[in-house]
Amino acid sequence: MPEPMIELDLTAPWEPGESAGPPPNRRRARRVAGAGIVAVVAAGVLTAAGPARADTPVFALDYQVTGVHLAGGRVFAGRYKPAGAGQELEALDARTGRLLWSLPMEQHEYLRSVTAGVVVLVQERGAPEDGVTDLAVHDAATGARLWQRTAVRVLGRFGGRVLIEEVTGGTRDARTVVVTELADDGGGIRNQPPEQREQHLLALDERTGAPAWRIDVPKGNLLSFEFGGSWEVLRSMAELTPAGELRQRDPRDGTVTKTDRLDWSGAASWFDVSGGEVVVYPVGAVGGDVYDRVSGRRLWHWQDLGHFGGLGTCAPGLYCVQDQDGTTAVDQRTGQTRWRVQQYNSILGLTEHAMIMTVWEPPDLAPGPIAAVDTRTGRPTTVLEGWFAIQPSGAGVLVWKPVGQREAVLARLDPATGRVQVFGRPQDWFGRPECVAEGDTLACVAVGGLTVWRLP
Repeated sequence: MPEPMIELDLTAPWEPGESAGPPPNRRRARRVAGAGIVAVVAAGVLTAAGPARADTPVFALDYQVTGVHLAGGRVFAGRYKPAGAGQELEALDARTGRLLWSLPMEQHEYLRSVTAGVVVLVQERGAPEDGVTDLAVHDAATGARLWQRTAVRVLGRFGGRVLIEEVTGGTRDARTVVVTELADDGGGIRNQPPEQREQHLLALDERTGAPAWRIDVPKGNLLSFEFGGSWEVLRSMAELTPAGELRQRDPRDGTVTKTDRLDWSGAASWFDVSGGEVVVYPVGAVGGDVYDRVSGRRLWHWQDLGHFGGLGTCAPGLYCVQDQDGTTAVDQRTGQTRWRVQQYNSILGLTEHAMIMTVWEPPDLAPGPIAAVDTRTGRPTTVLEGWFAIQPSGAGVLVWKPVGQREAVLARLDPATGRVQVFGRPQDWFGRPECVAEGDTLACVAVGGLTVWRLP
């Protein structure tokens, strides 16, 4: 039986509905852009955002915008100054668009992250791929500089602190990585050796820059980080030694909270921890080995010649591997293939029994379908065609669709009401926008123009 497919006709004039219904209760999850969509695409009801909400932006900046962040009811926009005079950062009130403050930005300086209290700016030192920057932290309310630090690598933030790595001497040692070394049987690219250096980690108070704790990681040990809904928000960290000792660390104070020992030793390219399993990618090997965290024993070996990256947790008990033609889900404990779905190779979100997926395509191509895929069977249960997905952190699965040549429609797939709610009609959108969201505010940059919207 073919899955239900829904195509919404937006060529007719849009009129507000009588009621948008109550807002849904949303659940945030690791690496998930939003919650359920299955009921939404199944019902396929197109509604207005409510009679009190217009489908025009709260405010807009017409040109020269390079990027946007949201935090604490403020919009932070990077902009080019007139007549080629460099860039500046502007802070605006998210409700009114009123300019609160601005400050000049240096060459190769960019906004790394924002919170309700601080703005984190970094300026590249040397080659961008080195990741070495100078760090400057400003007050989010006034723009005043609070503190700065040179030659660091910013790893993330948590609980009012910024985790950095000090780079000794201000640069990293030069290294050459061979990425085309094939296994003897031609069965894939071998895992490359990591950069060998001591790592000096500092957790700094975001307001003062004062160190809260410090860890010195010996050369040869590897670190792995788990992030929350935002890739900036650090949830946990682990350390693996060449002897196979796995140390779980609390990012609040850096202390070791749990120690396990894997039945492995040697050099690893990288590793990843997911619940009760640990994946180690040994240097010189193809693929990775999955270990039981408690007993330390090796469970199974994985390699896939067509994969985009390593094994990634996508649902409870499942690793997912994406390739050009689709996604394969494998059992974390046994390595057996649970299911394979063709075409869909990008995961947007997770509900109780479904993964919300789409098709990764280059920016100049038409939108791929958005599907709710049953995590137990891999079968697409509902499909929505003709919409681009937006993945701002914490605001659910938002979508947009071109209407004509110069107009678009912004909508929200609402799992609580089973409706596709239209809340905006942007004008002069070309290409794909860059969007972020916080609370009931969405900010999008398209072709240098910024529009700020109120979410339903």
